[in-house]
Amino acid sequence: MSIPTADVVIVAAGASSRMAGLDKLTASIGGRPLLAVTLAAFDANLPVGRIAVVAAPERVAEFRAASWLR
Repeated sequence: MSIPTADVVIVAAGASSRMAGLDKLTASIGGRPLLAVTLAAFDANLPVGRIAVVAAPERVAEFRAASWLR
């Protein structure tokens, strides 16, 4: 019997407008970008099939190239 998996959608398309100019997606939490910490938490603790990150179009290339996604 296989373990059911869940797909995860992380909505990360905001402008961090309430963060006084700090980009919360790349803000350092324990030495890693917050988005990396978030992705790792889902990947490590749940039987996840797929993780999709919804990002602003102008940030897609940046996140695809991020070394911390490897």
